[in-house]
Amino acid sequence: MLDLMESKLAFFTPKGIAIPVAVSAFPDELYQAPRSWTEKAHPKLIHYNKLDKGGHSPRGNSRSYSLRKCARDLVAVLDLSSYERNDMKASCALCFVCGIAVMLGYNLLAASKPAQHVYELRMYHVNPGKMDALKARFADYTDAIFRRHNMNSIGYWQPEDPPNSQNLFVYILEHASREEAKKNWDKFHEDPAWKKVKNESEKDGPLTSQIDSYFMDPTTFSKLQ
Repeated sequence: MLDLMESKLAFFTPKGIAIPVAVSAFPDELYQAPRSWTEKAHPKLIHYNKLDKGGHSPRGNSRSYSLRKCARDLVAVLDLSSYERNDMKASCALCFVCGIAVMLGYNLLAASKPAQHVYELRMYHVNPGKMDALKARFADYTDAIFRRHNMNSIGYWQPEDPPNSQNLFVYILEHASREEAKKNWDKFHEDPAWKKVKNESEKDGPLTSQIDSYFMDPTTFSKLQ
């Protein structure tokens, strides 16, 4: 175990790489290399940049931010007009460029994956004779108000067989998170347009008697993620 720990820690020992190097320090990396350590490991350090977000596990929308900073570092390390051009062999430059290309490709691939989100299943128990009025309200008004408050509707359904075909209305919404769902619903209920539509559509009585809501996460084998 001691040998294993020493072998792992040996990675962090400055090696004194004698070629011009540019370094970006990301806060989300497991090991945070301070500038003093970096200068020992790279005596010809020509550019050191400490970012406020990004890394192997970037938070939020930091990928594009990190890519822009990496591009600046690439320009800095290849701009050797004030350094010894002859000391940096073409193979070293090629290795650096390839490393940057691999990292950019990884980040672009990861960026193409959707952010973590949550689905909400809602089931409306419709009062007798109110199904058509409820569907018309959703088609003409509610769906548009959902979109205005960042609530993405996946679909709306009505059962085929009675009695549920006349007393059950089902739909699924997509939210960025449970917290965002609460904020979106609060804004939706306070929206003057929704209040007006609800009051006008229910002047002869409420359209539903009960609403069931279930927040759901997709399984790993689900086609819808």
